[in-house]
Order: sequence, then structure tokens, then C-alpha cells
Amino acid sequence: MSVATSQYRVPRPVARKVNRLRLMVRLYVLLESLAAMILVAGGAFWLGFAIDWTFEPSPAVRIGMWVIVVGVGLWVVRKYLFERLSRSLPAESLALLIERKHPHLADSLVTTVQAKNQRHVDALEKQFLEETGNRASETVKQASLGSIFRLRPLVSKGVASILLVASIAAFALLAGESFDFWIERMQLSSTPWPRKVMLSSPEFADEKTRNVARSDSFEFQVHASIKAPHEAPSYVEIRYRRPDGRIQRDRMVQVGRALPGRDKFQTFRYEFPEVADDMEFDVIGGDARLEDLKLRAVARPAVDKLSLECTYPEYLGRSSQSIRVSSRQEIPVGTKLLCKVSATKPLLSVRAFDVNEQQEIPATISSENAQEFAFDLAKLSEDQQIKLTLTDTDGVENREPYRLDLAAIADELPEVSVQLQGVSTAVTPQARIPLAGVISDDYGLSRVWAEVALEEQTPQRRQIADLREGARKLTSLEPLDLAASDPETSERLLIAKPGEKLTVTVYAKDAYNLDDQPRVAVCPRFRLDVVSASELRGLLERRELGLRQRFESIYEKMMGTRDLLKRVEEDLAAEESTSSEEDVENGTSTERTRERSRLRIIGARQNTTQLAYETLGVAEGFQGIVIELINNRIDTEDLKERLENGISQPLEEIASRQMPELEVALESLRKAYKEESSRVKPQLATAQARANEVVEAMKAVLDRMLELESYNELVDLLRAIVKEQDDLRKETQEQRKNKLRRLLED
Repeated sequence: MSVATSQYRVPRPVARKVNRLRLMVRLYVLLESLAAMILVAGGAFWLGFAIDWTFEPSPAVRIGMWVIVVGVGLWVVRKYLFERLSRSLPAESLALLIERKHPHLADSLVTTVQAKNQRHVDALEKQFLEETGNRASETVKQASLGSIFRLRPLVSKGVASILLVASIAAFALLAGESFDFWIERMQLSSTPWPRKVMLSSPEFADEKTRNVARSDSFEFQVHASIKAPHEAPSYVEIRYRRPDGRIQRDRMVQVGRALPGRDKFQTFRYEFPEVADDMEFDVIGGDARLEDLKLRAVARPAVDKLSLECTYPEYLGRSSQSIRVSSRQEIPVGTKLLCKVSATKPLLSVRAFDVNEQQEIPATISSENAQEFAFDLAKLSEDQQIKLTLTDTDGVENREPYRLDLAAIADELPEVSVQLQGVSTAVTPQARIPLAGVISDDYGLSRVWAEVALEEQTPQRRQIADLREGARKLTSLEPLDLAASDPETSERLLIAKPGEKLTVTVYAKDAYNLDDQPRVAVCPRFRLDVVSASELRGLLERRELGLRQRFESIYEKMMGTRDLLKRVEEDLAAEESTSSEEDVENGTSTERTRERSRLRIIGARQNTTQLAYETLGVAEGFQGIVIELINNRIDTEDLKERLENGISQPLEEIASRQMPELEVALESLRKAYKEESSRVKPQLATAQARANEVVEAMKAVLDRMLELESYNELVDLLRAIVKEQDDLRKETQEQRKNKLRRLLED
């Protein structure tokens, strides 16, 4: 039976080997962690330097970068150092690690290390462990601990760390100013990096966003300073981002070549064609850049509504009113104008320019609504053109100045279109002269009168219209009465004698009062011969004779028209008397006869239409004679009866009723012939009856004319006898005067 012994002790060589491996593992972890921390710090140094030099972020962004770097560093320390160093390294694990790299130990090292944990062993076990321990002590001396570690990762990290430290040291030695400046920047200094190239843009001097009118081209310039220590870049590039996310690059155009000492900067320009949407872009040249520049496409301002507050001059008699205007408006001269405009966008400024006077007109933007403004044009005296340039709150102007054309409408003289009515060029001393026509003015008449004058006498003014206030048009004028008397003295205002010349002139004046120029319009003068009643009757009788001769010609033409219908009747009778066989043989002849009849009917209808107008003209001529007799106050009931009831009215009846009925009958006859119906003969009979009625009526009127002619001849005979008596009396008086003169001489 074996005896128990005390705890087994691991041989010193074995324990020393395991402890050495533990120390080496700790040292490896420490070195690798240190290298990782150096890599993080060095990488953060150069990465931060690159970001800060390129973008020059604000202090707030740099604080964020510091937070990220510190966070990554703490994570590396925890991950690579504290977590790994805090882990326990049992002797059994280390022995097993040595056994794996050195198989010739044959588990003796692991067995020896594990025996340490046994508290009581018997003699046999102790003898076995001592032999195993001795063998492990001998063999472990040849075991190399360095082969257990992978040195390449540690060496790589170490070399990278050394290189990073060396690069930072070299940077500090070779570019001490930049190194010191970067240290200041890391300390959140706001001083920007000094650069070889310095770029600026006048279009983006104040802010990085510029408003551009939509669909307009935009050209901007970049200035590269050439004053020491700056230099111009070899080229400047623009990088812009499309709305779809695509990035495009293009080079700016160099403008000339700037020379140091002469110029301050080198200019580059670029044009964006038709900017339709918002656009962001950067400008890069050398070691400088302008970042996050933005074009914002906005609509142009435009005139939406424009109205004129018109205060009209007194002579127009109008109340003030507001007129909606498009681009051109006609305005009466002397009108005071206040122009009110409404724009499509809120406005920053407005420029109203008077093209005629070449000066600006003060315009005021409404304090309540920035889309509205107004300006005063005072009194309009001539055509005026105003150009409006609008600048909205986006800083964009309208494409072309809005043109407001004001046409100054001068007050024209009144229009006087007056004729004498119911009299000819000869009147009796007691005649009544009617005036017919139109007197008008655009803005109102103030006075209308006529001047009547005999040769070498002062003209007399006669009022011919009773004007209402503001009357613009007169169509009813009072006649001029040569026999009128003064209501106070009852004496005749005008004493005219046969043989004198009478002048009648009509005047009109408007209410225009803006200047002292006379505003009187006049119609052409009417010159009349003053004749006796008998002389005027003789003139009218000669006119009657001319009318009778005209009517005799009309009567003869009407007889010819009736004869055309008679020939149509003869052709129709001849056609009916032709046998059927003869009709077949002479078909062409019959057709020609029908065509001739149709042409005669058409000719008769045309003649009737023409003769109706001519007859109506003769009727009006006789009616005019009646009116002239009345206006000259030489009419008699018997004469009026003969001319009006005996001639004028019957002629008007013929022209306005009987002849149109004949035209209707002839048209029906023409249609009957065209249709070859059985209605031809009845229609022909009707047309002939209407034609006979017209001829008979004309014959009756013509007889009355001849009776009147006989009456006129009798009157002429009496007039000749009276004239001979007057001549004999004058001759007798002259002989008596001569006889008395001779007696006085003797």
C-alpha cells in the first residue's frame, strides 16, 4: 500500500519558460496596441490636415472631427490594449501553445504544468511526474519562444507607425509654418489657410446664392489674384451638379493675360445657357476653390395690371374715372394722370423713365402691398412714352422695359357739314332758308350761329340752334328767315333787294379753354342771288320744262316696254298656231322664238326697274319746286295743287306702287316661260294689264304737265306785257327828264 506525499512542484526550467512566454505575450499586445494607437493618431493627423486644407471647415465641424478621432482612439485602446491585457494567461494554455510549436516535447511540458494543480500524489505518481518533469526540463531548453509569435503584423504596424511619425516629423521640420498653422487650426483657430491661389467672384461676393431669371443665360466671372504672394492658376475648372444628380465639369475661359504690376487679377468667365432649374456648382483653380455656389431660377417680374386715374379738363365736362390700359391709350390733352401698376411679384425698386423728356419719373411702391406702385404724370400735353423697369425682391428685372404709350388727343375743331335745303341759288327778299346737315364736336359745342350778309354790309348774326349743355351733335337747325323783324322795333333785320348778292355762313365753337387760340369752325360760304318773285317763278318754270322733257323720255321708254310684251304675245300666238308636224320640223326655230321671248321679258323687267328710279327722281324734282315756292313765299294754293297733287304725288304713286307690281308680274312671267308651264298666257295677260295701267297713269300726268305748260305760257305772256309796260313807263320818265333838262338849259 503506497503512502501519500505532499504537493508536486514544477521544475524551475519549466516554470521559467512558461513565465517568459507570458511576459512576451503581454509585451506583444502592448507593442501592437501602441502601434495601432500611433496609426490612428497619425492617420487622423494627415486626414484632418487634408480635409481642413481642402475645405477649411468651420470650428464646429472641426470639433466634430476631434470627437470622432478621440472616440476612435478610445475604442482602439479598449479593444487592443485593455481587453487583451485584462485577459488571464493560464500556464496550461501557455504550455499547450509551446507543445503545438514544438511537438518533440511529447506532452511532457503540459503534463508537468498540469501536475502543479494536484494537491496529493502517491509515491508512484510522484516518481512518474519527476521523471516527466526532468525530461521536460531538458527538452524545453531547446524550445524557441519566438517561433510562437507572428511577427509580420507587428512589424508592419510598427513600420507604418514609424513612417507616420517620421512623416509628421519631416512635415514639422520642412514646413514648420504650415505645421504650426495646422496645430493652430487643430486648436480651433478661425484663420484661413494661406494659399498660392486666391479666387473671388463679383457675382457671389456677398452670398453664395444668386437669383437668375428662368430660361435666361447667366455669365459670371472669377478673379484670380496675381498680387504677391498669390499667383494665377493655369486654368480654372467649374463643376456643377445637374438636377438629376449628374456632375459635369468644364473649364472657364481665360480673359486675356494679366501681368503683375499692371493688373490686380486674372479674369476667367463662364456662361450657363438657359438656366431652367436651380443649380449648384464649385469653382476650382490651383489650391483654391469656391464651393457650394448656387443659381436659383426664378420668374421675372412683369406688369399684371395698369390703370390710369384720369382727371379731365373742365372743357370736356367729364367726371374723373379709372381706365384699364394695356400698352397704348389715347388721352385728351390737358388730362391729369395718376398711373397705378400691379406687378406679378413683390418689388424691390421701380424705374419709370420718360423717353420724350429723357428723365426719370418718381415712382412709389405701396407700403401695404409690394406688388403695387404708382407715379404721377401731371397734365398730358403731348404724346408720351414711359418705360417701366421692375426689380423684384429676388433682384431680377423684367426682360424688356414695359412700354406705356400715351397718345395725346388734341381737341379738334367742330365739324360743320351744312347745306341749304329747299332753295336754289336764287331767293326772294322774303325767303325762308332751311339749313340741313350735322354740326358736331368730340367733347361738346358751346355756340352755333350763322352770319347773313349783303354786299358791302356788316354781317348779321343769327342763332340757328338752341344748345343744351354739353351737346355734341346737332342735326336739327333753325331756318334763316330773310323777312324776320326785330322784336323790339318790329323793323326788318335785313332789307334785301332784287339784284343783290346774299352770303350765308355757318359757324360753330367748342368749349376748349386751355389756350387763347380761337376755336371756331366754319362751313363753306353760300352765295345766293336775290331775285324778284316773277324772276324766281321764271327760273322754276324753266326747271319744270326740263323735268317734263325728262318725263316724256321716260314715257316713251315705257311705251317701248309695253311693246316688248306685245311682241311676246305675238310670238306666243304664232307658236300655238303651229301644227305638231311643223313643230317637229321647225323645233330649232321654235326654241329660238322662246329664247327671244325670254330675253324680251328680262329686258322689260330691267327697263321697268330703271324707269321706276327715273320716275321717282322726276317726282322729287317737282316736289322740290313746290318746297322752293313755299320757302320763297311765292306759292299759291292753285299752283301747289297743280304741282303737288297733279304731278308729284301721282308720279310717286307710279314709281313706288304700280311699277313694282309690274316688276313682280314680269318676274312671274319669266319663271313661267322657264318652266314651260301652262301659266305663261295668264301671266302674260297680267303683265300686259300692269303695263297698260302704268302707261295710262303716265299719260294722265303728262297731260297735267302740258296743261301746266299752257298755264305757264299764259303767265309768261302776262309777265312780258307787264315788263313792256314797265319799260315804256321808264322810257317815258326818262324822256320827260331830258325835256325838262333842255328847257332849263335854254
